[in-house]
Amino acid sequence: MRAAVPIAIALATSGCQPKDGAKGEAPPLTWEADIAPVFGRAACAACHTDGDRDDDGKPDDVDGDGVADLVPTPPFLDVDPLEAVLGVASNQTFEMALVEPSDHLYSYLWHKINGSQSLAGGSGTSMPLGGTLTESDIELVATWIDEGASP
Repeated sequence: MRAAVPIAIALATSGCQPKDGAKGEAPPLTWEADIAPVFGRAACAACHTDGDRDDDGKPDDVDGDGVADLVPTPPFLDVDPLEAVLGVASNQTFEMALVEPSDHLYSYLWHKINGSQSLAGGSGTSMPLGGTLTESDIELVATWIDEGASP
């Protein structure tokens, strides 16, 4: 009877695989689709901007997705925000990059949004200034980094 249970489970689930052979895993997170909107909702562009703002004083939404575009502060003006953080040494702790692809624990950006920057050898306040991200947003950023920090 014990052998019948695994066989029954195998038979019951054998038709559940997608036809293309995929195992039903979610695609990796990307900066554009998943992470930039998190920072846009958190109003990071209120501080991390090159000063380019709409007539209403709010940061521009250049790509028209309804989210203010995150632009890094100096010394990264006129640089793509993702290029400004991937593998770039933090100016608050030179022991780690702002984003170290595949390792959120060695990514200072994650420590800043997690509030653990002092444990990472850094300084300053957690981000976003005057607020916090949700636990699910912080976990989403960690997952994105751990998956390789895809654009």
